[in-house]
Amino acid sequence: MLIDEEDAIPFNALYASDKDGVPFIENWIKQYGSEAWTKQFLAVAIRPMIHMLYYHGIAFESHAQNMMLIHENGWPTRIALKDFHDGVRFKREHLSEAASHLTLKPMPEAHKKVNSNSFIETDDERLVRDFLHDAFFFINIAEIILFIEKQYGIDEKLQWKWVKGIIEAYQEAFPELNNYQHFDLFEPTIQVEKLTTRRLLSDSELRIHHVTNPLGVGGITDATTISET
Repeated sequence: MLIDEEDAIPFNALYASDKDGVPFIENWIKQYGSEAWTKQFLAVAIRPMIHMLYYHGIAFESHAQNMMLIHENGWPTRIALKDFHDGVRFKREHLSEAASHLTLKPMPEAHKKVNSNSFIETDDERLVRDFLHDAFFFINIAEIILFIEKQYGIDEKLQWKWVKGIIEAYQEAFPELNNYQHFDLFEPTIQVEKLTTRRLLSDSELRIHHVTNPLGVGGITDATTISET
């Protein structure tokens, strides 16, 4: 529920432009400044997602169409998630106490045969961590970062450094959480889906490959030294 002066837009509107090529967020950037707005947006978007992963042990498949940015006159304040059916994943032993008392209905066999990626519970920690990495960081946040770089000149590497800093600040604020060791968002490589392959071939097996993690050692945040202006 929206309160006071809040409004909401889907994340995929953030990198949209009108017929004249003017970004949807143009007036917000003019009002608040590109760096201030981008830093606030990244913090508002990322903190709830990593809190669900690190504290509760739950990853969300958060594509742009599944996320809403809530803002006050263009200033990001919080997020909302929508339209999830199987876009949640966890390893039961890493769930928080609040999330641990749940019972799942068995997946229908007919659905399992046509979509092997459609599962909620797994024993593989990587499939939890990279569920978030793939949809949220690799596709969703990366798309917005590239748009900000193209439209407003904020270097992609610098923006990824901000992302990394947000995660590190959360870890410093809550050092007692055990899930940091299970869901390392800074590993050099991550698993992402082969989306084209999934559409060309049958979906009867997991189709993933390893790519360089922009947040990892040797990734884009380590590629060069960047100073903030």
